[in-house]
Amino acid sequence: MHSLYLKFPSIYLERPVDVSCYFLSDQTVFDHLIIINDGQDLPQMDISALLRQQVESNGAHTLIVGCAAAIGDQRKQEYGVQWAEDYAGRGAKANLYAKFITEELITWIENKFRFSEHVHRTIAGWSLGGLSAIDIAWHAPQLFKKAGVFSGSFWWRNPHLIIDDVHHRLMHHKVKHTPEPPRLKLWFQAGTNDEKADRNKNGIIDVIDDTLDLMSELEAKGYKKGDDMQFHIEQGGNHDVQTWAKVMPLFMAWVTAV
Repeated sequence: MHSLYLKFPSIYLERPVDVSCYFLSDQTVFDHLIIINDGQDLPQMDISALLRQQVESNGAHTLIVGCAAAIGDQRKQEYGVQWAEDYAGRGAKANLYAKFITEELITWIENKFRFSEHVHRTIAGWSLGGLSAIDIAWHAPQLFKKAGVFSGSFWWRNPHLIIDDVHHRLMHHKVKHTPEPPRLKLWFQAGTNDEKADRNKNGIIDVIDDTLDLMSELEAKGYKKGDDMQFHIEQGGNHDVQTWAKVMPLFMAWVTAV
């Protein structure tokens, strides 16, 4: 496996972003591009095996690009949804992070590497990085056709801004109030041990409940389970890199099953 590491000087974020690129050969014409938030966690996953497996199973050549999150509280400012802050004022720079991905990073990637004429782009992430990923794809369907959300932070809410949705969850609100939603393919994952919180006391932890509720909002917009949406619940899965690494082969197989 080949890898390329650089500090990307983002004009929008006014900071260098640690970017890592993983690929089997620098001579490859790539069929798939996967951009992953919280890319600092990728070295803990066997990326080489994942890339080889895709080539062996369906001949798919994939470039994985990880974007390391900002350090400390700054991560909670750059991730989130780009059209609103949460109840604590977090996510204030999510719009700038989206511009970094869609206007700066993709341009650099596609000038640096070679892609097939009909390249398939996916954006993914875990936890708050997963919320950021689906929000970016939702607003840029001309760039991304798929989004992957591992242990998504769909609890992200602002009761002071939104008054008509249960728990004031921002991604749910965005889906509900988008007149003509983009046609994306979405992959969701959560672990049964992701957390213990259960806001509505229905016996289902919030990370699963919030995902199911979001899928219901998507269904109301014409999305179909099993076709447009996949939800993998990992029995015993935790909110950690080890769990996300374990389910990554399932996600990769979904990405390359065009």
